Amino acid sequence: MEANALQIILLCIYVVIQGYDMMNTQILVYGYVVSAGLFTGLIFGDPLLGLTIGGTLQLMTLGVGAYGGASVPDYTMGAIIGTAVAVLTGKGMDYGLTVAIPVSLLMMQLDILVRTISVWFAHKAEKCVDEGNYPKMALWIRCGWIPWALKPVIPVVLVLTVGADLVQKVLDILPDWLMGGMNTAGGLLPAVGIAILLRYMNTKNYIAYMIVGFVLFAYLSVPMLGIALFGIAAGLINYKKAQEQQIQVAGAASTGGIDDDEL
Repeated sequence: MEANALQIILLCIYVVIQGYDMMNTQILVYGYVVSAGLFTGLIFGDPLLGLTIGGTLQLMTLGVGAYGGASVPDYTMGAIIGTAVAVLTGKGMDYGLTVAIPVSLLMMQLDILVRTISVWFAHKAEKCVDEGNYPKMALWIRCGWIPWALKPVIPVVLVLTVGADLVQKVLDILPDWLMGGMNTAGGLLPAVGIAILLRYMNTKNYIAYMIVGFVLFAYLSVPMLGIALFGIAAGLINYKKAQEQQIQVAGAASTGGIDDDEL
């Protein structure tokens, strides 16, 4: 199976818009990876596969933070390329994840290159500021977006035009110890991400719910959707209880603040 021109164009438009939103508007700042997998799956006719790959990679991002402008694995592009390759080759989720992880790491190196190139545009804009030429400064700043737009477009076009075999050839070049390390890291990162997330949550007060969720999954084989619905129900119950307590405290304060001598 090969990608057609419309699929390539739609995916290129999506990655440019998504990249611009990530760097500027940040309207859809949460869930980039899972939404990228879902959108790619919709384009190639298998949204469930894309959602599964994107959701798995989204868990990996929980353990990684791009603090201080640091370059981190680009799991968004990993979800896009992994989903596209998985659908085109028909090899399923496992193969898509196997492709997505090294692609994410390779895109990190490309991110460093793009950041380096962008410095040149920034220096040009600074020179225009010193000269007082502000319209030209704005033009250089806008031109600085060109390498950022090309960063996701180039791998998408290469993979979808040359074929999924390109990714396989790159994977074949990589040594077994490196691929094994990537697969191990890919298996550990979701757990690390969840552990970091739990560290910043108020788990001590809600440990009972965590135990219930574990029992539902491990012993009763309840699917994740059922556990999520249970979590929503438990959250609503706690929210209503907290509201009732606030109303009671406010009512007690208002009635207790006035005595008979003041009437």
